Amino acid sequence: MAEMLVEHKKENLHVVILRPTIVTSTYKEPFPGWVEGVRTVDSCVIAYCKRKLSCLPGDIKAAIDVIPTDMVVNAIIVAMVANASKCSNNIYHVGSSIRNPIKYMNILDYFYEYSQKCHGWTRKGSQSRFDDRNMEKVEMAAKQGGVEMDLFYFDPKMIDWEDYFMNVHFPGMVKYLIK
Repeated sequence: MAEMLVEHKKENLHVVILRPTIVTSTYKEPFPGWVEGVRTVDSCVIAYCKRKLSCLPGDIKAAIDVIPTDMVVNAIIVAMVANASKCSNNIYHVGSSIRNPIKYMNILDYFYEYSQKCHGWTRKGSQSRFDDRNMEKVEMAAKQGGVEMDLFYFDPKMIDWEDYFMNVHFPGMVKYLIK
C-alpha cells in the first residue's frame, strides 16, 4: 500500500524502491552480529530458547530468504548512486534465495549445533523466494559510476551461511537479544 501511495503522490520524482526480505543481524558493520530489537524470525528463535515455543514451525525443505542488515543498507546506498542519473522508476528485491539460497533445515541445524556447543541447550525440534538478480545490474552501474564495491558490499553470494549463523548471527542474538 505504501508503494501505491508513493506512486500516486510522487508527481515528477523518480522513485527507487528496495524490498528487503527477512533482515537479520549485521554481517560485518558496524560489527558482526549486531542487532537491535527482536524482529522477524529471531522472535521465534528467542521464544523457542525461552521455552515459549515447543518447536520452530516451517517447511524444513524450503529456502528461507534472509539478508544481513548491513547488506540492505549498502544496497540502498548503491541503488541510489546507480539510479541517480536515470529517469526511470525501479524496484529491487534484496535477498539471498536465488543467488545464495539457504534452507530452513540448515538454519535449524546450525542453531542446534550452536546451542549445543556454546550453551548446552538440548532441545531440538511454504516460504517465498524473491528474485534479487536485478541487484547485479545495480552493482555494475555503480561500478561504472566509480562506487568502491568493497566498501558497499551486498552480494549474498559472499556469505558462507554456516559461518554466518554459527559465528555471527546466533552469537549476536545471544549477546544483544537474549538477556
